Amino acid sequence: MLRLVPHPHREASAGLGASKAQTLFMVILPAAKAGITTGIMLAIARVAGETAPLLFTALGNDQAVYNPSQPYPSLTLKIWQYSQSAEPAWRHQAWTAVLVLVTMVLLFTAAVRFTVRGRKVRSI
Repeated sequence: MLRLVPHPHREASAGLGASKAQTLFMVILPAAKAGITTGIMLAIARVAGETAPLLFTALGNDQAVYNPSQPYPSLTLKIWQYSQSAEPAWRHQAWTAVLVLVTMVLLFTAAVRFTVRGRKVRSI
């Protein structure tokens, strides 16, 4: 995204006497902020999309594992297991975990929207 900022913007900044660091922080990064944030969101969405295969690769391990070569528990698998339980307390925990996940997605999306929102320039 940094390379997509038009070259005349950089030249204009240099023409006004700004250093390369000032150009980067005052011109290039603000111009590329929306694209960088969108890229981060897409990367996180891709990671979240990889959660579904974890249901099959976690192999139902219930213990905390510190060795990466061993099966590792996943939150989505726990939600599935708890939601299928006959125990009402476990079903409540499953709903709580879903609420936590949805809240995290909501907060992340709100933070991104707040960060990326454009400032309107008033014309005279």
